[in-house]
Amino acid sequence: MATKKTAKKAAKKPAKKAAKKTAKKAAVAKAVKKAVAKKIVRRAVAKKVKKAVAKKIVKKAVAKKVKKAVAKKVVKAAVKKKVAKKAAAAAAPAATAPAAAAPGAKTALNPAAAWPFPTGSRP
Repeated sequence: MATKKTAKKAAKKPAKKAAKKTAKKAAVAKAVKKAVAKKIVRRAVAKKVKKAVAKKIVKKAVAKKVKKAVAKKVVKAAVKKKVAKKAAAAAAPAATAPAAAAPGAKTALNPAAAWPFPTGSRP
């Protein structure tokens, strides 16, 4: 027959084991919760990063298109200016050539022709 002391010890052992098991289960559950929370956070961060990267890519693409469009406009304007300049240069000599053949050329050879009277003679 067991004494009181041994009976107390025997009763404490299963209680200690049960307490250890519940503590272990609680620790495991806590660890699992933590891991799940970390995973959720990682997923959320990954989503945000993907979104940010996508935004950046879109911004770069838009900026590239804008630069291209601006460059095209600049080139078009430069070509227009060049064409207008050439047209003006081609039209300028044609306009000045008939002016050179005006009656002023005759006066250099005949000073009497510059006189305002139709006879050309001076009073």
